[in-house]
Amino acid sequence: MGIGGAQTGVYPWESPGGWQIIGRTALRLFDAARAEPALLRVGDRVKFRAVEAERDGGKCRILCDTRLEAEPLATAAGLRVVNAGMHTTVQDLGRVGQRAAGVPLSGAMDPLAARLANLLVGNDEGAAVLEITLLGPEIEFAGDTLVALGGADFAGLAAWRPVHVTAGQRLRLGAAVNGCRGYLAVAGGIAVKEVLGSRSTYARAGLG
Repeated sequence: MGIGGAQTGVYPWESPGGWQIIGRTALRLFDAARAEPALLRVGDRVKFRAVEAERDGGKCRILCDTRLEAEPLATAAGLRVVNAGMHTTVQDLGRVGQRAAGVPLSGAMDPLAARLANLLVGNDEGAAVLEITLLGPEIEFAGDTLVALGGADFAGLAAWRPVHVTAGQRLRLGAAVNGCRGYLAVAGGIAVKEVLGSRSTYARAGLG
């Protein structure tokens, strides 16, 4: 728990912030694996009391780090990222209903482009896609499949039409020709683990 000016906030895990720390706890205040991720909700009252600090080398050990390690895609998912480009993430339409727990919506920056790319390969429009920013990735496919690029145009793949790729083929997307972000949909979706009901990446909190 920290105070900064007229504001008070809870840090879900140890991180630099510059605020005055007034209390610590070994309880996990935020855990993305729980159905209700935030231990404290709006309107809850918290009473502070002194406890014996668990010390490790003279420093209080904070046991609140809930960041999830990324799980590798199963072989059956059919693709391998050889080079991630400038900033390529997995996104869907976001984490709806979690803002009360301090978790932003996340999801695709251009949801319409992501939806349309999914529809072009026969996916549900909310399936996870690769969001590509400015400079595209290099991807190797383990099996024959269908892909489609929506949003910005990138060198190496025509946008807005389904393209058949074959096993062993490498797809190299270069720089954005126009626009900023593109959405690569793969038939069947991107099967990474859901966190709080979404496959979206939220880098600052280590989700997705």
